[in-house]
Amino acid sequence: RQRGRAALMEEVRADPLVQKVLERFPGAQITDIRTQRPEQAVAPADAQTGPGDRPDQTSEDQD
Repeated sequence: RQRGRAALMEEVRADPLVQKVLERFPGAQITDIRTQRPEQAVAPADAQTGPGDRPDQTSEDQD
């Protein structure tokens, strides 16, 4: 189990996004790795929307 955790930690450290975050925040450390269960994952469409992106909103609603 410990060997698997070490391999997972190396995989996470190699991720380009994680590397950018660690570069941006000097001294930051990876202290824990949590994996999401499938029902916790964000749907791709939800991940790409932001405030004002909902189809039921018009530009008039945002005033």
